[in-house]
Amino acid sequence: MSAVTYRWVSILLDRDTENPPFEPARFFTASVFAETIDQVIDALAEEYPWCDICYVDRMVGWTNEEELLAAWQEWSAESYLKLAPHGRGYEN
Repeated sequence: MSAVTYRWVSILLDRDTENPPFEPARFFTASVFAETIDQVIDALAEEYPWCDICYVDRMVGWTNEEELLAAWQEWSAESYLKLAPHGRGYEN
């Protein structure tokens, strides 16, 4: 039986804009097609090494990434959890 590939959406924090008052933190989305969340995190860490990974989930039930980002920002209210900067090994 072959593995199933899903479209995963992630919310990333550009660490270059994380330190006010210089610029507000900039969150953006990125999609990855993969079988597991570990593959997603590895791909994001390679493609966006300067970003913190704040959220990763399958793109199910969302019309578009912008809708998910707006909902996540409202829900997180600046108390977001950094899932992983540079992919692996993050300890807060």
